[in-house]
Amino acid sequence: MLILVKVLMMNLIDLNNFSCSKNRLLLSQIFSKNLIRDISYNFNKRILQIASKNISQIKIYLRNKFPVSYKIAYYIWWHHIRRRIWLLFNTPKGVLVYVGLNKGDFFGTLYYKYKYAFGYEANPYLFDILKKKFKREKNVKLFNLAASNKNSEEDFYISNNKDMVSSSLSKFSKKLIDKVGYKESIKVKTVNLGEHLESLNVTSIDEYFSDAQGYDLVILKSLKKFIINNKIKKIICEVTINNKANHYFEVDNFEKSFDSFLPLQYIKASKGISNLIEGKFEKVPSSYSQYDVMWINNNYD
Repeated sequence: MLILVKVLMMNLIDLNNFSCSKNRLLLSQIFSKNLIRDISYNFNKRILQIASKNISQIKIYLRNKFPVSYKIAYYIWWHHIRRRIWLLFNTPKGVLVYVGLNKGDFFGTLYYKYKYAFGYEANPYLFDILKKKFKREKNVKLFNLAASNKNSEEDFYISNNKDMVSSSLSKFSKKLIDKVGYKESIKVKTVNLGEHLESLNVTSIDEYFSDAQGYDLVILKSLKKFIINNKIKKIICEVTINNKANHYFEVDNFEKSFDSFLPLQYIKASKGISNLIEGKFEKVPSSYSQYDVMWINNNYD
């Protein structure tokens, strides 16, 4: 209809002689071209959606079926090839804040894009690895601290699975203990993340990433001053999927609680398992109880 209105307004069709073959042909050509274009656009969009979904499923399958090979290929691409390509065409700028570094594998795919990269890891066993891995990176500042909402000393519960990836400030549910094991609890120093960043003269954050095993929302709330003043551009947090079991039962980390806390200018832009792409909402297996969510601040100052 919009096309027809535009044509009429441009006086391309003589309404008094609408039945003439010339005008009928003109209309036929207009609608045919736009119909083909619309069909082509929708077809290509659908193909991309199917391809994206299939690629995500293939990645999950390969990661589970061939964990060693997948990890090697992942490391080579993200830590060497992609990094060098990116630095050829871009200049690092802005601030990255990363909570829950573990061994720094994913942090290693991000830090080089920023002028300043701050990382937090509570586990002292993993922190020794991190210091060696990033000791030559001048833009990286690492802290063997547990990011939290208070300055204190707390129990930190260490899981017994690979790389102790499920360790948390929160106690484990019985189901999680059965799944990942429980190694020990240790005392760690906690810091109010917002206050700690202010002490480092951080006034704005271009990307905030949190993988704190159930404590993500608690930590994010310490950044309330940054958030309400539009000083964070992108937020990515691991969340508990709504209506799924909360394995870290002492704290609320459900996705809906993040949505309630964040102001309206923070728009949900992506969901999935790591390497989130803005605009892409990945479907995860039904067995998963957690995934990553990205919010973009449209009013970032």
